[in-house]
Amino acid sequence: MKTNWNLELLYESVADPRIEKDCVDLEKAFSAFETKYDLSEKTYLEDNNDLLQSLQEYETLLKSTTQKPLMYYFFLRDLDSSNTEYVSKMNILSNRFTQALNKVSFFTLALAAIKKERHAGILSDKSLAYYKYFLNCLFDDAKYNLSVAEEKILSLKKLPSSEMWLNHTEKILNAQTVTWKGELLPIPKANSILSDQKTQKDRKLLSDKINVVLKDVARFAEGEINALLTDKKIEDELRGFARPQDCTIRGNRNDPKVIDNLVDVVTTNFHVSQRYYKIKARLLKLKKLNYSDRAANIGTVKREFRFEKAYTKLIEVFGNIDQKYSDILASFVENGQIDAFPKKGKSGGAYCCGVYGLPTYVLLNHNDNLRAFTTFAHEMGHAFHTELSRAQGPLYS
Repeated sequence: MKTNWNLELLYESVADPRIEKDCVDLEKAFSAFETKYDLSEKTYLEDNNDLLQSLQEYETLLKSTTQKPLMYYFFLRDLDSSNTEYVSKMNILSNRFTQALNKVSFFTLALAAIKKERHAGILSDKSLAYYKYFLNCLFDDAKYNLSVAEEKILSLKKLPSSEMWLNHTEKILNAQTVTWKGELLPIPKANSILSDQKTQKDRKLLSDKINVVLKDVARFAEGEINALLTDKKIEDELRGFARPQDCTIRGNRNDPKVIDNLVDVVTTNFHVSQRYYKIKARLLKLKKLNYSDRAANIGTVKREFRFEKAYTKLIEVFGNIDQKYSDILASFVENGQIDAFPKKGKSGGAYCCGVYGLPTYVLLNHNDNLRAFTTFAHEMGHAFHTELSRAQGPLYS
C-alpha cells in the first residue's frame, strides 16, 4: 500500500527538463492569445458569433495549459517546508506564472465591460448557452473590477503582500517539535493527539508544551496577520466592497442575506454551545473545562484506526453508496495520490488539492484514532467532488 505522494505523476524530479518546457509553453500560449485578442478595438465583443469563437479559444487555452510546474513545487514544499530550494523555486514560478496570466486578464475584464444593452441578447443567445452562467457572473461582478493595469498590479503584489508571509509562517511552524512521553513530535501530530489524552492533567501538559513553542513564533505571526489584514483592507477599499466578507460571499455566489442571517442565528444562540460544554464537563466529570479539553474524547474508543484498516473500512462504506467512489479511493492509494503520515517539516492538518488537468492529491497527518478516520473520509469527499467535476471543463469544474 502506497502511503506517500508519488509526485512522479507530475515530473520525474526537480531536474526534469519538462518543467522549464511547460513553463515556456504556457507563456507562449498566453502571449499568443494576448496578441490575437488584446486589440485597441475589440470588435469581436460586438458580434455574438465572434464572441463565441473567442470564448471557445479562451476555454481551449485553459484546457491546454496548466500550472503544473508551480503545483509540483507547492507539493514538494508541503512535504518539506524546511527545504529552502523548494520555497524559493515556488516563489519564482508563482511570480512567473502571474506575469503570464496577466497577459490574458484583459479578456474577462473586457467581457465584463460589454455594454448593458447587449447583455440580454447575449444571455438569451442559444449558441452561447454554455457560457451563459460564466458571462452572467462577469456582468454581475463588473462594478468591482479595476482597470487592466490596476488588476495586473494587484496580482503581481499578491506574492510579497500575502503569499510569502503565509509560506514563511507555515515553514516556521512545520519545523517545530515538542517532546511528549519520550517521543519527539512534530507540532501537527502533537495537536492531533491532544484530544486522545485520557486525563485533564495530560491534556493541559501537552497543550502547555505546544503553546510554549507557538509563543516563540508569535511575534512573526503577529506581523503576518497584520500584513494580511491590511492588504485585504486596501484591496476591498479599492474595489468598493463595504465589508470584509462581501468579496468572499460574491465569489462563492452566495446570497448576502442568507449569510447575514446565518451569522445572526449563530450569534444569538451562543447559549447552545455554552450548554453543550457544560454537559461535556459533567460527562468528563470535570468542574471546569480548560481550552485544551474542548475536543477531549468522552468515553473510550477501543478500536484503533490504523491507516490500512481505515482504508479498508472506507472502501466498504463508499462502495455501499456507489462503486465509483471505492474505485476512486483505490486508485488514489494505488497511484500514490495520498500522503498519509505526519513528519517534521510536513504541512499540518489535511487537505485535498485538485487543479483541472492535473492529478488530485490528498494530504493527511494520520494518527490511529477516530478523528483521523473521519478526516480521511472527509478529504476523500473533496476528492470525489474534484474528480467528478472534471467533466464540467475548466470554466466550471
